[in-house]
Amino acid sequence: MSQQKTKLERHIGLIALTLYGVGDILGAGIYGLVGKAAGQMGNAIWVAFLASTVAAGLTGLSYASLGSRYPKAGGAAFVTQRAFKLSWLAYGVGLAALASG
Repeated sequence: MSQQKTKLERHIGLIALTLYGVGDILGAGIYGLVGKAAGQMGNAIWVAFLASTVAAGLTGLSYASLGSRYPKAGGAAFVTQRAFKLSWLAYGVGLAALASG
C-alpha cells in the first residue's frame, strides 16, 4: 500500500474571506442584540444597524489597508511598533488584542 502525500493549497476566495470576516465581526452576539435594540429603537432599528455596518466596514477597510502596507504577522501590535517605535506600547496593544479574544 503506497502512501501519497497530499499538500493543501494556501488559497481563500473572496466570498469565503468575506463570509469569514462578517462572521468574525458579528459573531453570535447579534442574535441576542436584535431584541434589545428593537425594544429601544422600535422601527428605527435599521438606522442603528446601518451605522454599525458602516463603522465595521470602515474598520475592515483600514485593517485591509494596513495589512497590505505591512504584510507581516503581528496585526495591531506590529503596526503600533512600526508607527510609534515604542516596544512597551506594542506589547500593550498585543496584550489587549489577545485579551479581547
